[in-house]
Amino acid sequence: MTLGYRFTDEALLTLALTHPSAVAESGAANNQRLEFLGDAVLQLLVTDWLVATHPSWPEGRLSKARAAVVRKETLAALADHFEIPAALLLGVGAQRDGTRQSVNVRSDALEAVLGAVYLDGGLGPVRALLIPALMPWLQLADEAVNPRSTLQEWAAARSLLPPEYRDVGATGPAHAQRFDCEVHVAGQVFGPASGASRRAAMAAAATLAVAVLLPRRP
Repeated sequence: MTLGYRFTDEALLTLALTHPSAVAESGAANNQRLEFLGDAVLQLLVTDWLVATHPSWPEGRLSKARAAVVRKETLAALADHFEIPAALLLGVGAQRDGTRQSVNVRSDALEAVLGAVYLDGGLGPVRALLIPALMPWLQLADEAVNPRSTLQEWAAARSLLPPEYRDVGATGPAHAQRFDCEVHVAGQVFGPASGASRRAAMAAAATLAVAVLLPRRP
């Protein structure tokens, strides 16, 4: 992994990387409690950055920006950035069925590792590794509130074809479906990204595209 953080208690890192499938039969501890903790730490740090950076934003706008930034797809991408999925400890069946590549598993593992870093070193080290990696999304928090409009305007300003959104499937029961969507723009494909509705999935895909395509602020 490429965390850039050295654990004092290596057992915390091992626990953070232990997927429930790896200890399903033994009943030993897995990374779910650390995931729960890491999610809270992540929400706090992102909220802190948004509040400090946008002092004029009302609570509703801050909430929308945070939700747009802290998505499972974003966290899965950060997990890949830190090379966490390759280090996950999985059960035999989970190794065979592609669990390691799951967006949910990758994002959950990132949160577990953040929780482990917090317990080992406190909030400072978590902020030091998380905020720089998350910066492309944080810097676009304003645009991310309405990512489809932002992407549309970006393409129009460069005389490109409008973004094309494509449904790529849906999962879950009828009363709680998750929709998957990808967006094609500027000769690139972004996604798939998921949402509780087709509109939400389109917005999630647009957020991924905006994070990559729009110029970074200094």
